[in-house]
Amino acid sequence: MAVASVAVTSPVLEVCMSHALSNETEEIMGLLLGDVVDTRTQATKGKDYTEALQARIWAVSLHRREQAARSAQRVEISPEQLAAATEEADRLSTELGVQTRVIGWYHSHPHLAVVPSTVDVNTQAMYQQMDSGFVGLIFSAFNAGRVVPGVATGAQALDKDGNHLVSMGNLEHAGRIQVTCFQSKYVDGEGRNVPPPPPQRVSNWPEGGEAEAEAREFGQVSAAAATPPIKNLHKEVGVYLMKQATILQGRRGREASCVSKLAELQQILREEELLAFYHSVSATLTTNPA
Repeated sequence: MAVASVAVTSPVLEVCMSHALSNETEEIMGLLLGDVVDTRTQATKGKDYTEALQARIWAVSLHRREQAARSAQRVEISPEQLAAATEEADRLSTELGVQTRVIGWYHSHPHLAVVPSTVDVNTQAMYQQMDSGFVGLIFSAFNAGRVVPGVATGAQALDKDGNHLVSMGNLEHAGRIQVTCFQSKYVDGEGRNVPPPPPQRVSNWPEGGEAEAEAREFGQVSAAAATPPIKNLHKEVGVYLMKQATILQGRRGREASCVSKLAELQQILREEELLAFYHSVSATLTTNPA
């Protein structure tokens, strides 16, 4: 159930952008709440179903990053945080009278290209195994043109100082926030879309070499392991701004809630800084005991 487009309200976009701009050295992450709808009308009911699916996002679930999960180029969310977002979506469903669920995630790329990394695509694939309509948003901020290793980001050139390679695409958009939406897709060796592959290994035999060949001969490695590799790629999904009232069928009130999210964001940032300070002090005391 891949979606054809994504509609986001302005308040949600404001919260996500504020969150992305809150940290220049580490990636941030949150979850997106809304629903996937069929946009076909009576006049277009003959249209392909998959071409009419639209993910509509009208709320955000913010989460404090634990110290162990803080990273310059990686984000993760715990099962407890995902459960909390699901509970928040259930509350909104009751308040608004419109089905609301967790339908996506967003994260930032500080000083990085807006292109999804291999880790991003694999993370997206994991979420899509739970919900095929799940989408990912990336907010590229503080663009200085840094290149993501292994990710094609266009032409490259030396920076002003002549010390580092930078992406020309980012140089052209330096100082701007770039946004992209993507989903994961699997293709075979000929580039055709295929379903996600099942787990390949059924034994604890080591991969590769004579050991795996011997294991396959005796049926201890699944047949899938012997098939040609399937690539996990990403596809871009169009993102559109849509009025709050249009998405929520005339219902109002979520604007105030999204504004409250900006206040909640400030509280989360303070808590993260306190955790980082306590962690630094604790590490110093452990390294240099009195």
